[in-house]
Order: sequence, then C-alpha cells, then structure tokens
Amino acid sequence: MFNELLSLFHSIASSVSRKIKSVKKLWIGLLVGMALLPSASALELKTESYTLKNGLTVILHEDTRTPKVTVNFLVKVGSKDELDKRSGFAHLFEHLMFMGTKRVPQGQYDKIIESYGGDNNAFTAPDMTLYYSSAPAKALPTLLWLEADRLEALGENIDQKKLDLQRAVVLNERRQTTENTPYGEADEAINQLIYPENHPYHRGTIGSPADLNAASLADVKAFFATYYVPNNISLLVAGNFKSSEVKPQIEKLFAGIARKNDTLRKSVPARVGMGVKRATFVDRVSQPRINMVWRVPKIGSDDYIKLDIITTALQSRINETLIDEGIASDAYTYIQGGILESQVYFTAFPGDDVSLATLEQKMDGLLTDFFKTGISAAELKTVVAATEKTVLSGMQDLVGRGQTMNIDSYYYNNANYTLKSLESYAKFAPEAITATARAQLKFDDRLIQTVLPASRPADAADRDTRPADAASASFSFPTNTEFKLSNGVSVSYWQSGQFPLTYMGISSNQGTGSESVIGTTQLLAALLDKGSKTKNFTRALSTLGAEMSVDASVKQTSVTAKTLSRNLEPSMTLITEALSSPLLGKEEFENEQANLNFDREALPDDPRSLSLEIAMNAFHGATHPMGRFVSPSQVKALKLEQIKTRYNEVMIPANINVFMAGDLPVAAVKATLEKTLGTWKSAGTAKAVLPMPAPVASKARLLFIDRPESPQTFVRVFMPSVGYNSNNYLEYATLGTVLGGTFTSRLMSNLREDKGYTYGIGSSFIFQPTYSILNTRTAVESSVTGESIKEILKEFKLMTDKGITDEETQKATQSQLSSVLEAVSTPENIAASATALQSEGRNFTNLMTESASIAKINTASVNAIAKNAIQLDKAIWVLVGDKKTVLPQLEGLGLPALEDISIAK
Repeated sequence: MFNELLSLFHSIASSVSRKIKSVKKLWIGLLVGMALLPSASALELKTESYTLKNGLTVILHEDTRTPKVTVNFLVKVGSKDELDKRSGFAHLFEHLMFMGTKRVPQGQYDKIIESYGGDNNAFTAPDMTLYYSSAPAKALPTLLWLEADRLEALGENIDQKKLDLQRAVVLNERRQTTENTPYGEADEAINQLIYPENHPYHRGTIGSPADLNAASLADVKAFFATYYVPNNISLLVAGNFKSSEVKPQIEKLFAGIARKNDTLRKSVPARVGMGVKRATFVDRVSQPRINMVWRVPKIGSDDYIKLDIITTALQSRINETLIDEGIASDAYTYIQGGILESQVYFTAFPGDDVSLATLEQKMDGLLTDFFKTGISAAELKTVVAATEKTVLSGMQDLVGRGQTMNIDSYYYNNANYTLKSLESYAKFAPEAITATARAQLKFDDRLIQTVLPASRPADAADRDTRPADAASASFSFPTNTEFKLSNGVSVSYWQSGQFPLTYMGISSNQGTGSESVIGTTQLLAALLDKGSKTKNFTRALSTLGAEMSVDASVKQTSVTAKTLSRNLEPSMTLITEALSSPLLGKEEFENEQANLNFDREALPDDPRSLSLEIAMNAFHGATHPMGRFVSPSQVKALKLEQIKTRYNEVMIPANINVFMAGDLPVAAVKATLEKTLGTWKSAGTAKAVLPMPAPVASKARLLFIDRPESPQTFVRVFMPSVGYNSNNYLEYATLGTVLGGTFTSRLMSNLREDKGYTYGIGSSFIFQPTYSILNTRTAVESSVTGESIKEILKEFKLMTDKGITDEETQKATQSQLSSVLEAVSTPENIAASATALQSEGRNFTNLMTESASIAKINTASVNAIAKNAIQLDKAIWVLVGDKKTVLPQLEGLGLPALEDISIAK
C-alpha cells in the first residue's frame, strides 16, 4: 500500500473532491489494506461501533491528545452505482449536499463550520462518497446536527436553481481537472478502455458533460431518496469527546430519520481477458508517456496484498534501472484498490533521446527480470518497513485517521483493519508473491496507453434547533528543547506524538536567492536527494522505514526526513553521510540535469505554475531573488564543478539548523545526533542570510500568455502590501481570508457558488519581512473570462469601499487560529512549521504571540486598512488562455494595456 499513495497524484479519474484544498489530506483516508511490523501490532486504536435501529452505522474513536474533533460521513454510493446516461451523478450530488436546507440555508453550512475555525470537504470515488468536517471540540454538537439535518432534509430542498448552479461548478471542475490538465483526458479514458460497458467501473467519476447536462431535478431527487438513507451510511466521530456524552446526542439527532429499502447493487459481469489493448492519445503536453494498466483482484484479497507488495518492490528497481540510467525521466508503479476489482499501473516518461519503443521494451524487460528473479527477502523486508512508516504517518492526522477507520469499516467491517493487518503481509513467502506477479501482470492481458505531445502553437423536531456548543478542549503549545552539537549544528527538539515516528527538518540558511549561478542550488538539492556514495542509498533508508527529500527555496535549502523511531541512529548515519559526502558524480549530475530540464520545458503545460512564475518575475524584477527562474537553456549550460562549488557554500554545519519532533526522550535524541550528525566536519565558515531587496513593481500591467484552444483562462492578480514586520500585518491577513481564504469567502461565494464560473478561487497574502503580495488566482471557463474579471474587480471595490462585517471578522480569525493549531498538531507539522519559520527569521514564539493577537482583531481595525490593502494602480494581471476568445472580453474593464509574453527556452 506504500505505493498506493501515488494514486493521489495520477488517478483523478477515480476520485474527485468538492474543494481543491486539502486533497492530500482527503486521500489519506484511502490508505486501506496496509500492514505493520510486529512491533506495531499493539497500536490498535480504541473504537466503539454500533448500529442504530434505522440501520445507521456509528463508529466512535476518542483521542484526548487533540483539542479538535472530526465527523466523517461515508455514503456507500459512487460512480459504480450510477445508471446508464447518468454518469457523474454521485459526484454532482456530493456538491448538492452543501446547498442548504430550511434550517441551514444555502451557504450557511460552510459559514457555521468556518465560524469555529473548522474545515470541511468531500470526495467521490467509484465505491463511495465521503464527507468530513473538522473543528475545535466544542463544535461537535453542531457538526452532528449539521449532518443529521442534511441527511433528513436535503432532498426536499433541492430546486432547479441549485441544480443548475452546481452543475456549472462541476463542469468547471471537469475542465480544470480533466480537460485543462496534462494527461487528464487520457487518464479519464482508462476505465472505459479496460472495462466493458456493462461493468460498474466503466464510467469515470467526474461524469460526461452530456450526462451532466441531461440531469433533471427528478433524477437528482430520486438519487438522494435511493442512496442517502441511514442504512446506507456510516458515521464516524473521532477526537476529543466522551462517548457517554456523544451517544445520546447521536441517538437524538439521527435515530428519528426513517430507514428506507436497502439499496440494490448492479451485477458485475464475469471477468474475461482483454488481450493486449493499445490506445494512443494526443494532448497539449511537452513529454510523451506510456501507461500500462492491468485489471487485478479486489482490495483486501490475498492477491491484492501481494500485488501491493510487488508494486512497492518494483519501484526501487524502476529507480535503479529506468530512471538512474536515463531511460525514463520519471516512472512509477502503484496499485489502486476497488471493492469490485483493482488496477495496477506502470507509468513512464522517456528520457532525452529515448524513443517510446525503447522505453516500452525496457519496461517489459524490467518486468521480465522481476518474474525471473522474484522478490528477495531483503526487498520484502524493505516493503514492510516502508509500509509501516507510511501507515503511522497517515494515522497521526486526526482527519486522515478518521477517514481510514471509516473506510476500513466499510471495506472490511473492522475500523482497525489498517493497523491490524500485519498477518496479511507476514504470511506470504517471497516465492508466493512472485508467483502472483507472474499470474496477474501478464504481457498478453493489459492496456498499453500512449500519450503523444500535440504540436505547440505559438505561445426537524430534534433537529429544528441548533445545539449549544460543547466545552472548549484544553490545549497548550508544545515546548521544545534547544541544544548545539559539538560541530556547531543547532537543534530544536519537540518530544511529541503517540506513534513511534521521528520527523526532522535539516535546514541550511542558503537558498537560490544567494547563488551566483542560477540553477545551481536547485540542481544541488536534486543531487543531495540521491544520497551518498553508499550503494542503493534510497533502498537502505527504506529498509529502515525512513525517507529523505531535499528542496531548495529562495531562502533555504532544506532536508525533510522521517524514520521509525527505533531506527533513528542508522537512519541518521545514512543521512549524515548523504549531507557530508554527497554523490556528486558525472552520471548522477547528467541525469538530474536532464530531469530539471524536463521540468522546466514542461512549465507551459501547467497554467497555474506558469502564471505564478510570470507574476513573480514581473512583480520583483528579473534579477530579484524572488523573481528569477532558471530557463531550460540555463539548465543545459550548468557544469558539475559549479554544483560542487555551490555545495561548499551551502552545506556547512555552521549554516545548519535542525528541527525535530517525535516520541523519543530528549537525551536519546541528543546522544544519537551527536554520534551521527555531530561528526560532520567542514572547513567552511557560516554564511550570512542575505536581505531581500524591495520589489520593482510600481505600475499596473496586464500580461497575457496565449494558449490556443484552452477551455479555461487562468487569472492571477498580484498587488503589493505590508510585510510581517508591520504592526498590523495580521489585519491584512484577516482581510485576505475574508476576500478569498476560505470556502465561504467573498470571491468563492460570488464566482463559484453564485455564478458557477469556476471550480475554485483564492486570495491571500504572501508575506515577506518588509512587503507582501496579495495573490488572487483562479481558473475560469474561457467564455466567461471577462465577466469573471468584472466580478473580481467588483469584490475588490466592495472591500475598499465597505470593508468587512463582524461576522466575517469572527469567521476569518477563527480560521487563522485553526491554521496556527494545525501547524503544531502533529510532530510532522511541528518539524515542517519550525523549518519554514526559521527561513523567515521567526520561531514558535511568534506563533504563540500571533495566536493571542489574532484573538484580539476586531472589525474596525481591519476596515481601517482595507483601502490601502488593495492597490489596483499597482496590480500585475497575468492571464493564461486562448487569446482570440478572451481578448474581446477585456474591453471596457479598465485593465492596463495588454503585453504579450513568450516563454524563455
């Protein structure tokens, strides 16, 4: 199941979510079928499961370590249950579930939850639709009331206006996630290619435009009446509460909702071999791709578990043979589970000057070799350790844990399946696993899908009254211990966490902003990520249940790592070796140079990333550290000696700060670090952090990148404002939250919920010490680009002229406080937050101070800065879309003169 995480990023056709945000968190709940090492088998979580008389399944999980609760509502209906010519219904209804009832009118569901600083989202998959909400513990009565209300009353409150609005939103979501996303339509087509028309998995989750447009109000009401019934739903409550208090609340709110007929399920046709099926797609992408897909047994079966082990083991071989040898610029394999059947994916992108025929031959050769040699005992040990690390990491987050337990209950009738599935992995011998690989991954029974680049043109009753809040849960900020190693490395450690995992951020105060040769720091980070001269560095870490990644930002080069706590010393030995004696060889350099070049050449494929770089460049200036970006030609010109020189400037112990969090005692951590990281010696001297110069933007500009035939226009607006050194920068942050920082923000309410122009729009401040950027961004349907910009301008003007309301202040400040709590909610978040704060010259003391200041923010103080916060006379507008469609729509909007932008090669 370790590699099943890859499905989050490569299988949009299998699941779609109501909101863009928190996608990763949503998918943590799908980590089903994982196993642990014997030492972890005692980590069974306390749960209580029971069924109400109306058939509603209830699962309770108490956790007093957190001040929060989450409510998880799983409806056993997905795209597999949809009728012919009605694809996308399950997902469409997921959106409609937020459209309000008489008790909670349209828009109030989100506003109520955000008033607590809470969050909510939902996603639809082939097998299920899952909703979650998360908030401080005092909100639990309200969260339960909200779910009971819409389960009882939502169906009768759907009208044509609500249906039309959410249909428009879903169609925009389809444009954004499928039609305007690289490889999106090819991914969506996979299920249609591998399953016959009468198979429940044949259709995609997002639905076809024709079917969505054909949906009638009667169809939607019938769907709700059939599937949204207590006996088809599982309700999970997790977090800081007492079961003795919550059970009566659940009984009062839910028991009176009538049971309905059990839902009928479609018949599943007998599986027959599909032979070798080939399909070629042409897409607006820079790089071709090969995708091999096999139909394999359902989730939870013995063969599924063995295939999960196989895909994880294959990834190491893929890295060593395809990627490291330059055959593929990227490649991965994973299994995606389903309640009826599963799929195994093997995806690869060719390296420089490698033909698709050669790539396919090498992919087949790798599989042939695996079938011949089989999985080794050492590989199996690595898989188990890596899986344990992944499971424990995912279970630390309360929302992800709740989703995992509810889905486990649905699939396996056991909320603790994920934590108790050790036996499933331990019982299989390497020979049995290899035999399954040979039997299931047949060369003569698979889909081979190829994507080719298109030629690129020029650039009631108990539910009638909302209950009172519960008592607030107590919470205090975690405290840390600070110490220095003998070589001068500074360490901050938080002893925190209920699971045996240790997280760390190892940060150098030198990033891309201080480099003299552009691109050297980014390429150095990629090489450091490969480890040391130790053979099979990544595999050695995986065997310990550890992982390491390196990233370069403007202000720091940071190493993110985590490990099973019992293996902290051997893991740190390997990490220290990687940092002090990195593998900076010619072959590795050329491979990573090619990978970076691949990424930079593919930038025009991604309107969101492209617009961000163009805006940052225009706002800061081409020579500013925040505004310069390496071009493909600059990447190709880099030399290995330049990277080695940069290493000696960046990776110096005196530059390094370490931020760690985990369950181990302080003394044990200190002794381990001294024995490992403390042995790192360097003759270099500490480097000062370079101050960021002021940005150059002084006038309004409109920059346009033509993307012919694009179904959407990506719109981004940058405006200058105050930095976090300003006394009132938190008021600016509050204004940004009201404008576009939450699901019920003004921009979202207008452009998505009211107009249906977009799947999502956001606006927030990017703070630096002495300045900030108000960053507004959205993707809208091409034909309504002008109208969308008109509405954005209207919201800007309303903000400066009228300011915000007391209700908006309360909701925004609670959201900000919740974000602060999230930053310290898990050991992983603590280490990551501390590392990020250090790059800004800040620390956890700032978070504690800010949380107190946020609580004191009032409407008057925010409105006092509203006029200065939105400076349209200095706005940088960046549009990426079809110029011939969009340009006529911009007339009369008062935008600056248009400037065409071409992308550097």
